[in-house]
Amino acid sequence: MNDLFIKLEFHKVVDQVVCHASSIYGKRHLKKEEPPADLDRELELLSETLDVFRYDGGFSFSGLEDVDVLLSKASSGAVLEGKELRKISGAVEVVKEVVEKIKALHKYGKLARFASNILLPSQIVSEVNRCVDVDGYVKDSASELLKRIRKELKLLEKGIHSRLSRYLSGKLSQALQEPNVLQRFDRYVLPIRSDRRSMIRGIVVGSSSSGATLYMEPEELIPLNDSLVRKLSFEREEVAKILRYLTDLVVENHNLLKKMLDAAGWLDSLAARARFAIERKASVIKPVTTKLLDLKEARHPLIPDSKVVPVNIKVGNSYTILVITGPNTGGKTVALKTAGLAALMLKMGYPVLCNASSKIPLFGEIFADIGDEQNIAESLSTFAAHMRNVLVALEKATDSDLVLLDELGTGTDPTEGGALGVAILEELSNRGVLSLVTTHLAEIKFHALKHPKMKVASVEFDTEQMAPTYRIRLGVPAGAHAIDTARSLGFPHRIVEKAESLIDPSVKNLWETIQELQKRLSNVEELHRKLKEKEQEITVQLQEIEKMKDELKQEGIKRADHELSEMDNAIENYRRKLHMMVEASAKASLEEQKKQISELVKMEKKLEADRKSVESLKLLEAEPLRVGDYVKIKGSAAIGEVIDVDEEKATVQFDVRRVRIPLYELTKVSSTPRESRATLRVKVPSKSSFKTRLDVRGKTVEEAWQEIDAFLDELVLTGINRAEIIHGKGSGRLARGIWERLRRDSRIKSFRLGTPQEGGTGVTVVEL
Repeated sequence: MNDLFIKLEFHKVVDQVVCHASSIYGKRHLKKEEPPADLDRELELLSETLDVFRYDGGFSFSGLEDVDVLLSKASSGAVLEGKELRKISGAVEVVKEVVEKIKALHKYGKLARFASNILLPSQIVSEVNRCVDVDGYVKDSASELLKRIRKELKLLEKGIHSRLSRYLSGKLSQALQEPNVLQRFDRYVLPIRSDRRSMIRGIVVGSSSSGATLYMEPEELIPLNDSLVRKLSFEREEVAKILRYLTDLVVENHNLLKKMLDAAGWLDSLAARARFAIERKASVIKPVTTKLLDLKEARHPLIPDSKVVPVNIKVGNSYTILVITGPNTGGKTVALKTAGLAALMLKMGYPVLCNASSKIPLFGEIFADIGDEQNIAESLSTFAAHMRNVLVALEKATDSDLVLLDELGTGTDPTEGGALGVAILEELSNRGVLSLVTTHLAEIKFHALKHPKMKVASVEFDTEQMAPTYRIRLGVPAGAHAIDTARSLGFPHRIVEKAESLIDPSVKNLWETIQELQKRLSNVEELHRKLKEKEQEITVQLQEIEKMKDELKQEGIKRADHELSEMDNAIENYRRKLHMMVEASAKASLEEQKKQISELVKMEKKLEADRKSVESLKLLEAEPLRVGDYVKIKGSAAIGEVIDVDEEKATVQFDVRRVRIPLYELTKVSSTPRESRATLRVKVPSKSSFKTRLDVRGKTVEEAWQEIDAFLDELVLTGINRAEIIHGKGSGRLARGIWERLRRDSRIKSFRLGTPQEGGTGVTVVEL
């Protein structure tokens, strides 16, 4: 694996991600060279972590110091100092803060559960913080004995300072080199001038390097200093006991601390990968189980985003080998490394720089032969070094692996190199090993073109700009453009012309044809890109139109509600007027009553027609009926399916009957006919009383059809399947108009002219 990391420069990618880690433990975890034991779980948690950083602020282990050395020191038997203990308790507190934050994010279930399973040695935090302050000094409150000793020390020092104060002023101060009290070997002393030693009775305990200053312990302080030394010794013993106790607590929790720090490192590595994904617009790809590597808009992570050209690479399914052709420095090797890094980054649990719809399998092994591997120490030429790598792949690769071969067949005679390359590809193809290969050898290119399990691609070269575009084209091979490159570099014209004349004309014509095809393909792709942009623009416009329609619909509903309210008021006025008429009818003449009744009937019909019109409008505005919707007739429990609908009426299938009904009499429902099929109660004429002949002679087509439409509805309701329409012979215009509408009517199964016994051409017989 380490050899592959070097060939694909994966360690440089790791360095980019490591920069985003906030602790030494996260950095160490990222630098491990082993893939995750459970990749699916790793990627699921990485995906949740990415969402935490996108939508919930993320988390950081900033402030988590490296305490591994301190844990080893404690385990070896040494006693940790106060500052060292505070560093360990501080590490636990940092981890605890992050864990509590993640546990509170309940919507990220897997991440929250992982955090909940991290055990924290809380006793270390409580005990260390109780006994040691932030500066590492053991507190007086660490133990009752220490508190008493320090209280006695304070009283003792107060008495000593009181005795020493008279030496700092008055006549005795003349003996001092400086007006300060010093402490040497835990004993309080005075800095006395050597020439005035006789002024103070006491013991000389030391002198300055020049001898000008003597450090004297006044005679009266000797007993007090003796007591001070004893008390300080007691204090040190008690502090040592407390530090020993706290160190033992660390040792007892050593394994728990290590597990906690490992978990913190793993969480920090997830956070670093999430930050990297956001910065580089990378995607968390779930590995596919099919043998298909389909990279969309893949980018090489070591090329800056401002310069990198996304590439599409696809190999698998119908073909297992992709041969990438094109000139040197055209981007073939970069494309190969991009694919290799994408597969490796997925395998290592990293986000991949590609479109989220890309498909990447979890390869068992990735074999790579990339770059110049001439080995002088082993007397291997470039070609031999390449072949050794290829041999390893041939010996070990299976159909669950990926093989990357850069510039296959180069470094030796082109004829032999091409033949060997073809044989190698045949072997890999027979085994079903997914392989990406780059070459500029014609023999390999044309063999891949003809092989059913191989496909050719090319890195695009702009012949006008004489520069590569780094885009990959599937299905089209490319030349090396060596002569074009020489021309652009300023080679003498005669040399370039001579070189061109030496090329086989058939080969030259072939490459010119391929170049022309590439140009046409570029034009088609550019047109496709513009069409896609236009499609996106139209989609946005359609969304805006739908939004406007919704707004207009809501406005129409409000308007309809207002009109219905006004109509309800008008109907109420009509009822009051009718009531008044009833009261006055006794006094009015018969003619007046008839006139008033006629006016009221007209008003009632108009109001009812207007109300139905507005209700239909409101129904259409609120939620237009569509074919396939389920409806019921107002006042009925029967449910039917809409099979045809226009602006005014709908044709509804009720069980075995089909009825055409005005929209305002229908209500849309969510249930299906099966749920309420037995509830249809419609009052219809009986078969015995219903006439099956309709006479429309003398009417216009429109007048006739209104009667025929109602007639057909009644036929459906009564269950009659056959009827006759009498339209007469005449000019035939009425008959033709009726037939035209019958052809479009979904209620009609068939129709024909009547027999002589049925009325001949003056009658049309219909079957429903």
